[in-house]
Amino acid sequence: MAISPSYRRFMSRVFRTHQIPDFMFDNFCAAQGLRNSVMARRIAGYLKENPSRTMVVIAGVGHAMRRAVPSGLAGDGLSVRIVIPKVEGLYEELDGDDMDYFVELGGE
Repeated sequence: MAISPSYRRFMSRVFRTHQIPDFMFDNFCAAQGLRNSVMARRIAGYLKENPSRTMVVIAGVGHAMRRAVPSGLAGDGLSVRIVIPKVEGLYEELDGDDMDYFVELGGE
């Protein structure tokens, strides 16, 4: 699965939080793209074999956002709802198209 320019920009901002040398950014993006693609194929494959089932996928925000795994499911005719929790420092990087629901988790 090719990484969209918008997802690449998101990854570039997230990349700064990882302790990975800058020269490895392209490899980091390729690895995340492969991971998203495999997750999408596995989800779609299972649901095609089990059409009466509903699946809940728990994944990190960078994989759950519409620009990631869900974009790999777009052509499969599956009904997708994306719920993303508000995570301090991360939700500024998201926009309304990235999720269907944005929830604030309870206090500590």
